[in-house]
Amino acid sequence: MKRLTTFLIAIALIFQGTISLAQIDEAKMERDLRVASGVLSSLLSNDSDHLFRGREPEGNYVEGFGIIFTVEDNMVFKYNYQMQYSIAVKAQKEAKYAVKKAQRAIKQTEREVQNARNDNQNSTAVAVAPIPPAVEMISGIDKDEMKALQEKSEKAIAEFEKNLKEAFEIFLVDYSQLIGQLKPTDKVLLTTKSSSSYNFVFSVEEYSHQNTEKSKLSAEMLVKDHKDFSAGKLSREKLIAKIRFVENAEVESKPDLDLFSNMLKTTYNSKYTETYFISSTPKYEVLNGLGVVYSLKVYSSYNDDSGYRMPGNNKSNLSESDRDKAVEVMYPQFVDGFKENIIRYGSTIKSLNGSDKLIIKVKMTKCDTCTFPATIEFMVDKSVLDQFTKGSLTLAQAKGKVKLK
Repeated sequence: MKRLTTFLIAIALIFQGTISLAQIDEAKMERDLRVASGVLSSLLSNDSDHLFRGREPEGNYVEGFGIIFTVEDNMVFKYNYQMQYSIAVKAQKEAKYAVKKAQRAIKQTEREVQNARNDNQNSTAVAVAPIPPAVEMISGIDKDEMKALQEKSEKAIAEFEKNLKEAFEIFLVDYSQLIGQLKPTDKVLLTTKSSSSYNFVFSVEEYSHQNTEKSKLSAEMLVKDHKDFSAGKLSREKLIAKIRFVENAEVESKPDLDLFSNMLKTTYNSKYTETYFISSTPKYEVLNGLGVVYSLKVYSSYNDDSGYRMPGNNKSNLSESDRDKAVEVMYPQFVDGFKENIIRYGSTIKSLNGSDKLIIKVKMTKCDTCTFPATIEFMVDKSVLDQFTKGSLTLAQAKGKVKLK
């Protein structure tokens, strides 16, 4: 009897733990993420010599993984960018000067040719001064100056990366506990992301504009390790040693994941959508052991001088009240259509394993009077997509297996 009682208590505790873990308080989680994002932003802003003051880092909770904080690197390399920009301006001025000088030389030569012909109408030979090559007209940027600026830039980048790593360490060790409701098996991931691939590139030999993949830093900590640190089981140094840093990682492009992003962008283009629309290509993060997480934001309308215009239902000149009502009506249609598109287009993804998940976090359009949440999450197992591809599941059956949170 005693063994049975003990067994029943153990089962009850396990069941109770399962229920409590499944019931995440979304509002509390959003509040914790906002506070933590503000702390991380403050830590990064301390390096004011190298940082643009951009948007605050974005934090997302992903069930089965933990927390992902994304720092867009439009916040970084302020000092480096200013130096490179000054070089760009100088080079542009030099180029414009060269073109104008060449144009003046050509016009002068044309006048000399015409004058010579007028003076030598009976002669077929005309002698004129040669046009100086355009390259000789460019005074150029002093190479010593370029070398000095390049050295300063490299030093600035090294200092920034050192400070960024220290800021990540401080946040994970001293402030990650601000986020409640996390399981010991969850992780906290901090990562930098390129908001644009365009960058200034310069060297002693040449100056150019080109598309480059910017450097990336990520730091990942297991929540259990931090709990051990809080309980005195780990020293600060040992906790830091357990943080997994990846510096200057090359981001492997996955064509099928990029294609899925483009499919969503095209489908929810303002020209074609029947509900909400998106304005940029969705970004994604591949998480080992979980799958892929896409992030995007949807919009419902444009604010014109005459009122609100909604591409999804071809309505215009709407008041804010009428627009909000139309936005609310669209929500169920958007959710149903989005589930269908996840199944149809997600079935083209081949780089995920059968146990992986396709997760899409959607920030909803602004609507002060609407009842739908500010953020929703769609999740489906890769195995469901595979069954749909093979015909084992109908579209309706597969849509029914897309979880909405």
